[in-house]
Amino acid sequence: MCMGDIALLLDGGVCSDTLSQVEILAEGLSRRSDMQVRIVVLGAIGRDSAVWRRRAGLESCGVKNGSRVKVFYLAGPRGARAVDGFNLGRCEALAGCTLLHCFSVSLLRTLCSLGAKKFLPSRCISLSHWPGREAVEQLRRVGNRQAVRVICQSKALQKALVAGGVPAEHCPVIQPEVPAEYKAEQRSAARRVLNLSDEVDVILADPEISPWSNHRQLTWAGAIMGQFNRNLRVLVSGCGEQVERLRAFDDSLDPPGLGIYPGEKFGPEVLYGAADLLVLAATEAVSPLPLVRAGRGGLAVVALNSPALGEYLQHEDNALLFEVGPHNAGDSTCRRIRPLATAIVRLLEDRDLAQRLGQQLAKDMREVFSGAKLLPEHLEVYGQILGN
Repeated sequence: MCMGDIALLLDGGVCSDTLSQVEILAEGLSRRSDMQVRIVVLGAIGRDSAVWRRRAGLESCGVKNGSRVKVFYLAGPRGARAVDGFNLGRCEALAGCTLLHCFSVSLLRTLCSLGAKKFLPSRCISLSHWPGREAVEQLRRVGNRQAVRVICQSKALQKALVAGGVPAEHCPVIQPEVPAEYKAEQRSAARRVLNLSDEVDVILADPEISPWSNHRQLTWAGAIMGQFNRNLRVLVSGCGEQVERLRAFDDSLDPPGLGIYPGEKFGPEVLYGAADLLVLAATEAVSPLPLVRAGRGGLAVVALNSPALGEYLQHEDNALLFEVGPHNAGDSTCRRIRPLATAIVRLLEDRDLAQRLGQQLAKDMREVFSGAKLLPEHLEVYGQILGN
């Protein structure tokens, strides 16, 4: 099956988890004799970004595999012009590509605008979390005109996209692959890197910040708990406008500044190693990869009791799930804050329960994510798109 050249397209603010999937896939694809791989990064690359931290690793992919992986950076004004659909289809980085695989929701509008077959007739999109109604509507419209595949990391995301009108046959599920070298740092060592003492209670937020991840509610819950626990900190990775807005909100609360915002300067092994709990307050589908990392690090998880996580988590079995009670006043957003804070406090105070949940999560994630590789399933999808 001849594939030709493939471009893996992402933006400069991509999160660590997504970037790890790009690296794993590029490494596997580069071993094929019939394929050249391009990793194309569009937009500015900040010094606190995952791309900046992993730049040497990205570029070494080509060296390790006989220059079969090329990395292009389209940043600054050049990148802004390239993001226009017309110019993107003709830029040097994508010249001669037979397939474009996008990993960033921020580039979705541009990708969907490439409707003319003379530009880029074959493409697919990987999504780790719910992209929003507007993006789903774009995918629905494109799916009705072209055979664009949307690769989902979970069944919950697939179900949500299908409910939004995206054809079911265009939404294959491919679970993420955990990097083989991943191992959480020892707690004390990880905290030294982040300049945190061993006495601090550290809550790690879901690494994917989006309007549906509810980091704002977690920050608010942290402020409530901070009234009674001055050693509490909320660790938020990621960079970009969403994070800056969250930081400003954090500073407006009382007590302020409970959040720690390292950007993407440190890998997941540091963040998960330093944390006491992982909190997933998302109301929509998110990547299951944080659950795998939490399991490997023995972290207990607090999450919203929602269908989006139902295929992985069970209340008081491998996680502590919270939900809105009838006694909580206010709108749907405010009503989640106190139950979330209550669940977190329970696990911080009951370390035996937290340990048991973390151990069970580790066992369950090993069964669900049995070490299947990304490459074979992606090649099958690529073959369907290219008609091979």
